Amino acid sequence: MTKRMMSEIDYAVGSRLRLRREEAGLSREAFAEETGVAVETLRDYELGFRKMRNADLRTFADRLGVEIRWFLDGIKFTAITNQERDEA
Repeated sequence: MTKRMMSEIDYAVGSRLRLRREEAGLSREAFAEETGVAVETLRDYELGFRKMRNADLRTFADRLGVEIRWFLDGIKFTAITNQERDEA
């Protein structure tokens, strides 16, 4: 996976997290406290600056009442060769 692709995925997942959090009427601070994540970490996730931990994604999905796959809907994944992965 290239660095660019990874950041695009991180941004897309983070954007969907923010959308759902806001739809639920939760501030970033309140949601961070409820889920045990630092506000700065949550901000970085939502902006795509940090790769989300699987455990955090599960916690967020549970709290927001969605399946994990909801965060991935609409993301286009592209297969890459092992050589491309190693060069990234």
